[in-house]
Amino acid sequence: QPLVVTLATCDSGNPGSVLVPGSSIAHDLHAFGIPWVFASQFPLTKRGSVRITMLLYERLLRGDDPRWALQGLREKLYISAHHDHDWAGLVAYASPLPDFDNEVEWFWMRQIRRAIDVDLNRAQQALESKNDHDLDKAINQARKRLQIWEKKLQDKDAGKFIGKFRTECFGIGGATEKRSAEILWKRGRPEEEVNQALQKALSWYEKAMQEGREHWPATQYLSLTAVLNNEPDSDTWQGTMTWASQDLAAKETIDKAWAHGTLAELEMLRLYHFPSTADEKTINKKIKKRVIEHCKQILELTAKTPFVVFSTRRQFQRYLEWWKNDLWTNIAKAAAETLTTTQEEDLLDFPPHE
Repeated sequence: QPLVVTLATCDSGNPGSVLVPGSSIAHDLHAFGIPWVFASQFPLTKRGSVRITMLLYERLLRGDDPRWALQGLREKLYISAHHDHDWAGLVAYASPLPDFDNEVEWFWMRQIRRAIDVDLNRAQQALESKNDHDLDKAINQARKRLQIWEKKLQDKDAGKFIGKFRTECFGIGGATEKRSAEILWKRGRPEEEVNQALQKALSWYEKAMQEGREHWPATQYLSLTAVLNNEPDSDTWQGTMTWASQDLAAKETIDKAWAHGTLAELEMLRLYHFPSTADEKTINKKIKKRVIEHCKQILELTAKTPFVVFSTRRQFQRYLEWWKNDLWTNIAKAAAETLTTTQEEDLLDFPPHE
């Protein structure tokens, strides 16, 4: 059943009186288990109805805390209090669920992440139609959403946003800039503009990496370090390898699959972060064998969830098509070929490790 119901009908929240007993429709819906029901206990003015529609739905669909949405809406309606009583008409029947604050924040995060995904899909459509104006507009909109997200972490109550929430925020920042850079590259924009976006992505992933022992942002940091030809970082590589290896013992199959994806990419990036003067042909052969084995493990673990396969393959294809380098071409090609399947790719376009 829904978590929120809004009744866009006047008097739907009117509970009656001692002369005409009986509960309202809103009360009945709430009594039957719907946690949040918004209604009106008086007839609304047309102007009030428009304001409620514009403000309430925008904030609820954005994932804002419904308590703040209600408070903010009442304040807006109170501005015209000398003309009407819309501010007093708006009522809410509410029963916050256990751990409600945390649930609100995670829902808000999912909503803004989906919005960013929509922005980048629009940028992709603009790329295909060669519409530079819409392309830039979509990318800038995605970046504005990231700024809102980051500002939320800097507010006075940001102390409760710890661990995975912050990691997710910074990680999505990295993914957004990386996908933006890829779109700009495909459009043939100057290398400097593309690299600026990649550098922003690197900074986001570095922030995510510093929030905890998560291997996926650290791997992306190591990847972009190599792509941008920055100083090799063997210490971070070692730590990331340890974190990913620990996840191979995870209870969830999907976590094991992501860990194998990380390890496959890390094995390839070993060539950059550990420059060697030894027999390169022998080293490459051993690394290639380990990468293929990790890819095979992903295929075995994700028979029913091909998304990890699709995402990991796309990452290796970037090394082949975009981030070309003789250092890893053969290994990336072997990984992409191993992960090629005949399954549909009608999947979400914003994987966590992206």
